[in-house]
Formats: sequence, structure tokens, C-alpha cells
Amino acid sequence: MRKRLEGLEIELIGSLPSKFSPLTSQDHTHYVSRIRERGGGPYRHVMWIGMAHKKFRDPRYGVQLQFGWGRYGVEFDGIWIEADALPTRREAQHSLISHKRWFLSRLKRLPEQYCLCLWDKRQELFRKVARDVDETDVTEFLSTMGNRNVYVYLGREMSAREAISMKGRIVPNIVQTFNKLFNIYMLMIREPKPEVSKKIPSTIEFAGEKHFPTDDELRDRTLRILRNIGSKPGRMPKGVPGVEGSYAIERKVARLNLDQKKEIDGCVVYLDDKYDEGDLKKRRKLLAEFRHLIYAILSSLQMNANCAQFLLKNPSTDARYILSHKGTSGGRILFNLVRFEKNKSIYFWLFAAAREIAYMVHRRLGYKHLNLMRDVITVALARMKTSVL
Repeated sequence: MRKRLEGLEIELIGSLPSKFSPLTSQDHTHYVSRIRERGGGPYRHVMWIGMAHKKFRDPRYGVQLQFGWGRYGVEFDGIWIEADALPTRREAQHSLISHKRWFLSRLKRLPEQYCLCLWDKRQELFRKVARDVDETDVTEFLSTMGNRNVYVYLGREMSAREAISMKGRIVPNIVQTFNKLFNIYMLMIREPKPEVSKKIPSTIEFAGEKHFPTDDELRDRTLRILRNIGSKPGRMPKGVPGVEGSYAIERKVARLNLDQKKEIDGCVVYLDDKYDEGDLKKRRKLLAEFRHLIYAILSSLQMNANCAQFLLKNPSTDARYILSHKGTSGGRILFNLVRFEKNKSIYFWLFAAAREIAYMVHRRLGYKHLNLMRDVITVALARMKTSVL
């Protein structure tokens, strides 16, 4: 049987399209299962061809595409993850959870012979025809697949009679199965595919404008933008395209040099770029005004005033959070006094504080970040006194 599978492996690798090359182009990415030696455990009643992406050192512990043959015919033909490959299963679990609706839609496109299954070493935990699953089924599957000692399988079910009838068509059938599962496979290992990009977009915060507008200039510029919205007749489309799943945008910010730390009037100030202690002393009154405004914002949020520290830096930076250890309890927000010379509006600094608080909690721009930023602003505005505004 092993010799037959070795010949089948060679034929299969030669028949798969070029997009499978990360799983086939190197010797360590594919294999035929070994024969148990006497005394090395129970004899296997099934043997298989396995392959996994080259990112996995050992394909046996990766997300695999497998074809297995047993005494009763084809045992499995599809995606397989071993019970012992816990880190791999959990990475696949997280990726599928992030694209849950996409995963569900792809399952529903599979032919009726395809099955989604989970086992542990004692019993079957989950089994559904792939095209018949609903959102509740997918949630159950995803919540269980990351448990310890669980086997994961998504593939084509085949009776012994069907397997025998394949005869010379066995390799084309395997290629067809692997092709149908390829995009799901690539998502499970977090590799790029046409529908879901691996590349994380980024937002660069320090390469924006060279001229930093005053509060009045910001107001006028914003009103010009707003006046244009809805100013002409428009036709409503019949549908609006969307993108399913979560998203996150990586933040790229200017480097901070915090070597120079000064204390003035009981307030910690860091000097970055070209600024020195003389520049700080010239802004002593301005710092007192800035502290009052920032403390009013933090007070409306019932936050510790010690969370705020101050910075002299190029005005391209308005504020930046700092975490000294895991968790937010040691978090600080640095507010740039140089930017305050241009922008003294409490609304401007409320937004900056809310943005940094949200980054402190969620690290990347995304739905959770935006929702927390909205909530922080809402709470602050509701609690601020009218006289402060």
C-alpha cells in the first residue's frame, strides 16, 4: 500500500496547478505516512499522502491537505489538522473566526459530498454536511476546534463503491477536491488569497501636512468640506458593496526620544527633537493653560490626572500613548505643548485623548478602536460642564 501511495504522490504533485507549489516544491512539505514498526504501536488500518505549506517545518503538524486510503476505500480527501498540532489549530481557528461569514459562504458553495468534522480521541464531536451548515453550526465548530486533542477535517466523503469506480481517475479527483478547498486552506494558514488579503493596511500619522492649521483655519477648512456633501442631486444605488469580516490598520508613528525628562511646577515634561530646557521655560504659562485643559478632559472621564504627561516635539505629533508594561494600568499619554500653540480647542484635545486611549486598549485602528473612541468622546461631552466648553 505504501509503495502504491508513493507512486500516487509523484503523480499527484505533477498534476496539481502551480498555485500549490508552496505545498509541493520542496521535499519536506509532503510525505507518505510511515508503516508502524513491530512494537511501535497498533498497526494502521489507513495510510495517506499529506502535504502542507512550506511555512510549517513538519507538514504533519501543519494545516494539511491529505488523501487517505484504508481497507474500506478512501478514508479522507481534504483539509486535515492533527490533534497534536494545537498551535496550528488555534492559529487556524483565529483566522476563521476573523472571517467567519466568508468561511460560511464558502462552505455553502461546496458540493453535497463535503463534510465538516471534529473528533477527539474518544468520540465524534461535530459532523455536518458543509453546504447545510448555518451560522450557529459554524460558531459551534470554531469554538471547539481550538480545544486540546481535537482532530479537524473538511473534505469529501466517499463510499467504497465510489472509490473503486474511480480506478484511473483517482488523481484528477484528488486535484479537484484540493482545488475546491484551496482558498479555505490558505485562509486557515493566513496566507494571501484573492478574496482576503494578508497585507495589513497602515496609517502614517507623521507625514501629513507641513503647515499646521490654527483652530480657525481648521474650522473653515472643515466647513468647506461639509458644505460640498449632498450639495448636488444624487441617485440611490440598488445595492451597496461591502467587505465581510474584521479589519485592522497598523499604526505608523514618528519616533519619540524620551531621554530628556524635566519637571516644572510639579509637571513632568519630555524634550524631543531640537527642544531644550530654555524652550520649556519660555512656555511655562502656556503649559499651565494646557494642563488645565487636559485635566478638565481627564476629570470628565474620571481618570487619574497622573496619566497625563507633556512633551515638546515637532507639532506633527499632538499626543501619544505609552505603555510601560502589559495592561493599561501603567499607561500614560504624552500631550505635545508645541501643538497646543496652534490648537487650543478643547474639542481638538478631547479627540486626541480619546484616540490615544482607544489605541492603548486595542493597539490598532479598527472597529473596536473606533467604537471605544466614540464612547470616550460621548462620555466626556456628557459630563463636561457647559462653562468648561
